[in-house]
Order: sequence, then structure tokens, then C-alpha cells
Amino acid sequence: MLFNTIEYIFLFLPIAVLGYFLLNHQHLVLAAKWWLVGSSIIFYAWWNLNNLPILLVSMLANWAIINAIWRANERSDPSAKKLFIAGLLFNLLYLGCFKYYDAIAISINHFWGFTLPVLNIALPLGISFFTLTQTAYLVDAREKLVSRQKFQDYALFVLFFPHLIIGPIYHHMEMMPQFEKLRTKVFSLENLATGMFLFGIGFAKKALIADQLAPYVSYCFDEATTLGMIEAWQAALAFTCQLYFDFSGYMDMALGSALMLNIRMPQNFNSPLRAKSIIEFWSRWHMTLTNFLTTYIYTPILYALKPVTFSKSLIAVFTTFLIAGIWHGAAWTFIIFGTLHGTALTLNHFWRHKHWPMPSILGWTFTFIFLCVSLLFFRANNLHDAGKILSSIAGLNGIEAQSKWQSIPEIADYSISLAGTGLDLKVFFLITLSIFIILTFNNSGELTAKLKKYLNKTDNYKK
Repeated sequence: MLFNTIEYIFLFLPIAVLGYFLLNHQHLVLAAKWWLVGSSIIFYAWWNLNNLPILLVSMLANWAIINAIWRANERSDPSAKKLFIAGLLFNLLYLGCFKYYDAIAISINHFWGFTLPVLNIALPLGISFFTLTQTAYLVDAREKLVSRQKFQDYALFVLFFPHLIIGPIYHHMEMMPQFEKLRTKVFSLENLATGMFLFGIGFAKKALIADQLAPYVSYCFDEATTLGMIEAWQAALAFTCQLYFDFSGYMDMALGSALMLNIRMPQNFNSPLRAKSIIEFWSRWHMTLTNFLTTYIYTPILYALKPVTFSKSLIAVFTTFLIAGIWHGAAWTFIIFGTLHGTALTLNHFWRHKHWPMPSILGWTFTFIFLCVSLLFFRANNLHDAGKILSSIAGLNGIEAQSKWQSIPEIADYSISLAGTGLDLKVFFLITLSIFIILTFNNSGELTAKLKKYLNKTDNYKK
């Protein structure tokens, strides 16, 4: 089930919220937790019932290993380390089987002439996020940062439907104490209003901007055989805006849904496209993933390179983002994406280390252009498609329009021809509007904070 569907907005979410608070109102606290667990299972299975066993096997296997680690820790048994390694390997292999096996098998068959079977397994929804969430919990259990919990609490931590599919990637200390507080069990009109407001912002981002740009982006990347330079830049800008408003919009809907249940999930976006450097960008974009990468990948790599030096820290940065690229998908395009961002971050840190100046406007321009170009690899289905866009951006196919986008009847009414460039009026307007909103409007977190301040002031005035 997706947040922007009629079933979710008018059926699932109201029932989930109402049932949770009714059960808590009757002091059925345990039943209320199981209500959210059951609701989350329905939410996940709605899209494809076949994915549900994959999620449940992952959760139950991790729960068994985590319990064994807790018991070993209580006895100061050294086997806790072996159990942790076993759990880590299980998660890596489990994710790798679904996400990377086919790509690896195809590559081996192609380059070495083997005949490994290609399973053509559809990637289970949200597997990367619920695997990362459980891996972080596994690490914390090994380090004794989380004490023994009951199964329903762990199940709720893993399955909580607002974060299940696309994040944010949260920490158990950020979430589980909230479910134990009395005030989160009592219905809050303020949180309901704020959550609905945040959900509405996210829905508008996705429906009015991201979904409107999607057809043009899909055509340019997936169907057009060649593009003119202006068409290619328009496609690159359109995808950057589409990705931002789609991802941040979906995240707003997730945070809004959780807030209706009195649960505050961590912020994941903070106006990242205003960043004046790639370092600043990653401190604002998908912030919970950046925190995860820093805590669980970058830091262990850095410690493994002792004694720590600036040069070794740059190696750790590059390696971390190469791994992040691979985590996003089993394709050379994602490896190149991770390599580009690892290289850019390394250069950015070196620039700062030398204390070389960078005017703000130049910093933003370089960062924004780099993002638009590097995201081509994130969106392209393969290297050929990425090369098609890149060569067109560089002007190798000329400035004039090359695609047949304007010949599509339902598109032609929106298109204008500027010296044959193929500039599309609707897409151009949406890109301009998107960048204007990004650079001048308060982000959803700031707008939500203003609304809460207004509601509190109004409430105090009534009193």
C-alpha cells in the first residue's frame, strides 16, 4: 500500500489511528501495540502478499539471533561476538540474495561463460530499509546499547508502517520510548491537525509536481533514442526536481502519518537543494541514511585504519559512499553514482582542509550542477541510457530537438518550439516553479513548526 492511494488515505489510516486510540482509551495497551503490528502487516501485504513471508522471516531470524546475543551478554559469554557476526552475515546474504544475486549471476555467466541460474526474483518492497533497521538494532544489542525487550516491541519497531517501505531509518532509542509514554497513548487533536497538515504538504509535492514531471523524465530516459542539448538539460533538471519532491513528499506523508499516532519520527530532509557544498548536501538529504552510514560504516572503517589521519579519513569517506552506491542497487550505474559522490566528498573535504574560499553563489551552482549530472546515473536503467543523456548534455547531438516527445498528441498542446529546441512549456514551468519553491519557501519541517506554534498560541488564548 502506498501513502498517496485512496485506500490508504480514506480507509487504512483512519481505521489504524482510530483503533489505536480506542484500545489505549480502554487501557488495552498491549492490544494497542498489537493493533499497530497487525495494521503494519496489512499495510505491507496489501501491495504483494508474496512479500510478507520474506519480511517475517527476516524479522523472526533477527529476533532469534538478538535474543541469543542478549543471553550471551548476560553470561559474559564470548559467543556473543560469533552470534553477532552470524546475524550480520544473515542480513547481508538475505539482502544480497534478493537484490544482487541475479545481477551477479548474469555478469558471471557473461564474462566467464558459466550457466548460473537467473531467478528473476522481484525485489521485495522496502527490503533495504527494514534490513538496515534490523542491522542497526543487531549492532546495538551486541554493544549492550539496547536492553532485552518483548517481542511485540521489537515487531513494532521493525514493522511500524509509516517507516516500513522507504524510511526514515530510525534508531530504537528514538522510537521505542515514545510508545511507552502515557501522553502518546492519549489522542491529541494538535498532533492530528499537524500530522494531516504535514501529510497534505507531502501529498501536494508528489501529486502536483513529482507525478507531473514523471512522464517526461520516463520518456527521455527510457524511450527517446537521442536528445538535443536543451532537451537533455531539461530532462536532468526535471529528474532532480521529480526525485526531490517525490522522495521528500513521501517522507512528509510518512512523518505526518506517524504524528497522527503521536509518534515523532526523525526528520529526513532539510532543504538539501539549497546546499552550497556536497558535504552540506549530505547533511541535509536523507539525513537518517547519512547518520547510518556515518555510525555503522564510516566510523568502523576509520577505526580499522588506525592511526587515524586526514588522508585515511578521506579513504573512509570514499569507501563509505562506494558502499552506499552499491546498497542502492545492483547495477554499474549505482556504483558510478557512489563513486562520483565519494570523489566529490573527498575533494570537498580536501578543499575545506586547505581553507580555500568558495563564494556562496559559486558553491551552490557547482553543487546543484553536480547533483543534476550525477543523478543521471541514479535514474538511468543502464550505462547506455546514462551515456545517451550525458552526450546530449555535452552538446554532442546538437542543440536542436532530437526526440519525438512533441509528436505525442496529449503532450503537443503543452509543448513550444524555441528555434526547434523542443522546450516543453509544462515541464519548463514545473522546473521553474520547483526551483523557486526549493530556494524561497520554508520547508515542511519549518512550516509544521510554525503551525504548532500557532496552535499553541491559539490554545493558550482560549484558556
